[in-house]
Amino acid sequence: FPPLWLLANGAALVFGAIDLWAQTPFMIRYEGAIINLLTAGVFLVGASGQEPLVLRIARQRKPDIPADRPEVVHFFRAFTLAWA
Repeated sequence: FPPLWLLANGAALVFGAIDLWAQTPFMIRYEGAIINLLTAGVFLVGASGQEPLVLRIARQRKPDIPADRPEVVHFFRAFTLAWA
């Protein structure tokens, strides 16, 4: 599964379980900030490795992006870090 899909669904399950368990909806204040930090973490981790996360997403839309050229990989790695 794609990392952003796992993040979104995992967070929905965790926050939903916390909201069901808690007596008061105290997590509503923190959910946005926590999701932002987790999303930044996914993009930071996604920038490492052979294929940056934004390049992987772009290649799903347009498969003919040359992922074997170092300058293309460098651009998408920088773009992934900018999203983080």
